[in-house]
Parts: sequence; C-alpha cells; structure tokens
Amino acid sequence: MSGINDLNAQTIILEARITASPRPTGNGVTSLDATLLSAARARAFKVLEKPTVLEGQHPDSIEFDGSVTTEQVKRIREMRASVYVRPFECESKVYIIRNAHVLKEPAQNALLKILEEPPKYAVFYLLTDSSEKLLPTIRSRCITEPVDVTLSAEAVGDGELERKVQLLLGAIIKRSELAFASVLFDWVYMKKDTFSTLLQMLKTTFHEEMTVKTVTGLSAGALMEIIDAIDDIQFRLESNALVSACCGKLSTVISRQCFG
Repeated sequence: MSGINDLNAQTIILEARITASPRPTGNGVTSLDATLLSAARARAFKVLEKPTVLEGQHPDSIEFDGSVTTEQVKRIREMRASVYVRPFECESKVYIIRNAHVLKEPAQNALLKILEEPPKYAVFYLLTDSSEKLLPTIRSRCITEPVDVTLSAEAVGDGELERKVQLLLGAIIKRSELAFASVLFDWVYMKKDTFSTLLQMLKTTFHEEMTVKTVTGLSAGALMEIIDAIDDIQFRLESNALVSACCGKLSTVISRQCFG
C-alpha cells in the first residue's frame, strides 16, 4: 500500500492546464471537470489499490463537489467530521474536492482547518482550473500538479494498441493482479475514441479465445461474461461515461474471473 505521511504529499492541488476551451459533455460535466476527476481517481486508485475507486464507488474515496454553493461551510464541517473516522477498508482515505476554486472564502477557511492538522491516513486532492483562486494559506499547505485538460492527440496506431492488449493478456495469463492493475492504470488517460478502439480489439481477442485458442485458461462462461461486460462498457462510453469509470468496470469484471 502506498504510504503518504508528510503534509505536502498528503494535500495535492490538481490544476488544469487548459489548451482549449472546455466544452460540456453529454452528461453536463465539462471536459475540464471530467479530466481533472479522471486524474484524481487515477491517483486515488494508486493510493488505495481498489478498482472501484476508478468508478467513484469506494467508501475510502470520498468525492465532494465545490460547485454546489448551498450550505458550503456546513458541508465542509460535515466532511471534517468524517475525516477523523478511520478508513473503512484501506490503510489510507482519499478526499477528492471537485471545483475547489468555487468554494467561497468562509468554506475555504473551514477547509483550511482540516488541512492544517489532517490525520496521517488522509489524502486530499483539490481540483481547480486555477490555484490562484484558492486562499494563499491553502496553497501553502499543498503541492500543485498540472493536468492537461485537452490531451494531445495520441499517436498510437493499431500496432501500439495491439501491444497494450497483449500486455493485458500477459497479466491475465500470469494471474498477476499487480501487472493487471498497472496496465489498466495506463489506460485511464486515453482519449475516448482510442479507448473505444482498444475495447473492440480486446473483445475480438476474447472471441478468438472462445473459438480458436485458449491461452488465458479462462472458461467459455468467464470469457462470455467479459465480452458482455465490454459491450456494456462500450454503451456507457457512447453515453459519455468517463474513461476512468469504464476502466474501473472492466477491472472489476476481469478481476472477478481471473483473481477470484
């Protein structure tokens, strides 16, 4: 389990480095917010090592939206109370604060009280389009990491995607959970169209496993469940689901079949 004990490493600002104007996605979440959230969940996954973190569905990864302007101070104080409740399952507990820059000054001051003396198991990610919108006293207690909101075009052809598929199959064949998690962590930052192509290649590979070869050692039933899950993930992706959430779903299904 990754240990994060010193204050600076515990409190991280993820600041958008905007290379194009953010546009709303189909579910109402801006590309800025969606990209920062994906980045935060990927980092939370690295800390907690639980696939459901990527879907925003783990009890030790708590998400707080600063864009909700009603009763901000009250909600921050409620969060503060929960911070001192020990993790439910993991050694650490992660708080992802979306749109931290939207928090009004009283709410930021309430947040500051948490950041001044956090428990050693707590890790905070503050997501913002500009760290300058946060109080200097908050910034002084954090390290800032830039996150590209509009990712550069990925120069990956079919050969590179095939290599990624083979890396995943290798982890499955070896039944290595660590290698499997490492491969999926790399996929979290893909653009949707690239990830969609990769899913189709993966589905084709699992179909071949059923009809031609069986290098993974998975039963036909297990392969069929994975293929059905990929179909569902592709549908979610078309409905503007986050790539990180789709990776979490894929991880959960494959892990259940391969690692019990």
